[in-house]
Amino acid sequence: MSRIPDSGVYAVENTITGQIYVGSSVNLDQRLATHRSSINTGHWDNKLLQRDAKAYGPEAFRFVILQRTSDVAELEYLERMWAQRLNALGADGYNPGKVSKYARIFEPTAEQIAIFEERFLLVTAEYTDDREAARALEVHGVKRPTGGARWSTQKVRSIRAQLAQRHQEGMSSSSEAPA
Repeated sequence: MSRIPDSGVYAVENTITGQIYVGSSVNLDQRLATHRSSINTGHWDNKLLQRDAKAYGPEAFRFVILQRTSDVAELEYLERMWAQRLNALGADGYNPGKVSKYARIFEPTAEQIAIFEERFLLVTAEYTDDREAARALEVHGVKRPTGGARWSTQKVRSIRAQLAQRHQEGMSSSSEAPA
């Protein structure tokens, strides 16, 4: 039986300068092997990484898997979120800051919001206790809108209140429609 490759987001960190490159792949093992080979041969597509690999040597770099996901569609979003979170963009890191896919990191589309709300409601529907709902969200792998995996009771309560208010507003506006 063949193994399905792990997809997710990874980082390459220069342990001397602290600069980080964030990337994503549908096959993390293969991609990290490619990066390790590139650092040893000095032939990296990223010119800044190539320059620093020559200057500091391969032993100055560490490879870290930041987050695994089975949803390949969310890879780009997760990569952008981690790049911003780890300050990997522009002069502070190895990811080019002018690349367009890094422009709107925390502006999810209406479709992404709808999917999040649907998953949130589906997982939390059977729980009246916010603490149990928070645990259920973590167990089911539902990430917070900002990308984190940890849920607080307060965050669950807040999102529940927002969704209930939006639902109530939708109900009242549909009942006020002219005849």
